[in-house]
Amino acid sequence: MKLQKIIFLSSALAALAGCNEDSEGSATTEVFDQLLASVEYDDANLKACVETTIAEQGITNTNQLTSLACSTPIESVTGLAYFKELETIDLSGAGLSCATLDGFDNQLIADAAMLGDATAIKTIQQEGCFYNYLEFADQSFRQCVVEQFAENGWASTDEVTNLKCDDINILSMEGVEIFTNLADLDIEATAVNCVAASAFAQEFEAVSVSSPAVCIIDNIDMSDDVAACLATGAAGKEFVVDLTSLTCDSPEFTDTKGLEKLTSLTELVLSDTNINCYDNRDFENSLLDTVNYSKPTSCIMTEETPFEDVLRASGNPEDPLFADPILQACFQEKVLDMGLTTLGEVTNQLVCTAKEFKFINTFQGIEEFIYITKFHANGPTIPSVDDLNYLVDLENLVDVNFQFANPLKDSGKEVVEFISQNLTQLTHLNINGFKGADYSLLKELPNLQELKAMGNLLSDADIQAIAALPQLKTVFIGNNTKFTSLLPFINQEAITIETVNISHKNYPANLCSDIAQLEASGIEVVKFNTLTCP
Repeated sequence: MKLQKIIFLSSALAALAGCNEDSEGSATTEVFDQLLASVEYDDANLKACVETTIAEQGITNTNQLTSLACSTPIESVTGLAYFKELETIDLSGAGLSCATLDGFDNQLIADAAMLGDATAIKTIQQEGCFYNYLEFADQSFRQCVVEQFAENGWASTDEVTNLKCDDINILSMEGVEIFTNLADLDIEATAVNCVAASAFAQEFEAVSVSSPAVCIIDNIDMSDDVAACLATGAAGKEFVVDLTSLTCDSPEFTDTKGLEKLTSLTELVLSDTNINCYDNRDFENSLLDTVNYSKPTSCIMTEETPFEDVLRASGNPEDPLFADPILQACFQEKVLDMGLTTLGEVTNQLVCTAKEFKFINTFQGIEEFIYITKFHANGPTIPSVDDLNYLVDLENLVDVNFQFANPLKDSGKEVVEFISQNLTQLTHLNINGFKGADYSLLKELPNLQELKAMGNLLSDADIQAIAALPQLKTVFIGNNTKFTSLLPFINQEAITIETVNISHKNYPANLCSDIAQLEASGIEVVKFNTLTCP
């Protein structure tokens, strides 16, 4: 409610700025006075300062109040946010501590952000508070610096010879280089990036740096297995940044705790270990993308991997392979009931298009079937394009159908963008029912041979884009009435289309001439039986 009142009053006060005193007369002044009386202050001295300034300067609207000077101590700057044009408040003679003034600045910044103002009101402070104007990328680090200036009474940045910051919220010390006489920097209890801390120490050799504890290998909370591996694989290494490669090859190695803290690793080999594969999956997900990771050999899925060894999303090997019970039922009928038992046998069987398999809500679980080539789901109810991420790592998948997915079918633009970026190996794609797609993006699928886009509200521009796809041979575009011509399919430098299928009861009128020209060019046109051409 307070935010709403601030917005209302500040807007009302600003609106009065546009009023003409001569034409509005005393009515405008009366409204201005009423609104001023509604401003809420937490400090009586601040209220008196504002009201005195307005009276002395004859201010009649807020545009005229751009600066304020208060000589009596105040405890809060609440209320100033109502004055949209106010730029500064001079408190240099108010007898306030530097810490109090810094707190005021922080409050004014927060108030401005709350109201969506790009620039906050600034305090003018006594010279001794100069350090409040120092800027650092990390506000927690800035706070540490400000507090130490106040505690030590430093009169300039040249007097800073040592700094100790012990706030775990400090992530960066960027800007510390302004202290040219700094000799000791203690950031041991912070979370400053290890690489940044090491780079600073190397660049400023005259500064003794106590690096963050997590940047020192011996300080890492690690398992006995990791400690034993480091004892041999990282002998002589003290800092995390110095350890870029590690091989742990003991069959007794089962616990990865601590390895995730070695953030400078670019190569990690755990091939011969016996880490639980579910634990390995969690650990692998925690690694940075820059790490070249060789997982335990026992956790590598092969064509001979039995279904009971395939990882479940839940982490419980007793659970079904798929999170969605309808998809699991399809797997049961199409795979298990057929006597298949290993990953390599599941290639083109998961065609879940029968009515009893409609309304699949998530594809989770499909990501483990790395040899699958074909996956069809008719009318799934996956809620967003994010669910398609389960298909991304299936390099052998070339034939996909999730037609009439609801509500996803209304996000055709996002779906086609995702496919063009992540499923470029596809040769067959069925997106019947999807609206608003940019079909030109499908040129990123260089091997696409068949596209189904029935009921997609295709326009002439869409037909042009589809016809230009380089390897397309068969296209299904029935149940689209917006486009007016099929001729783009023959108006290409190289005609690749072999079949245009419009076999649906809804189609544009007056297509017979186009059909004749396509057929004369050797293209088969599959028509609905009610469409007769002379």
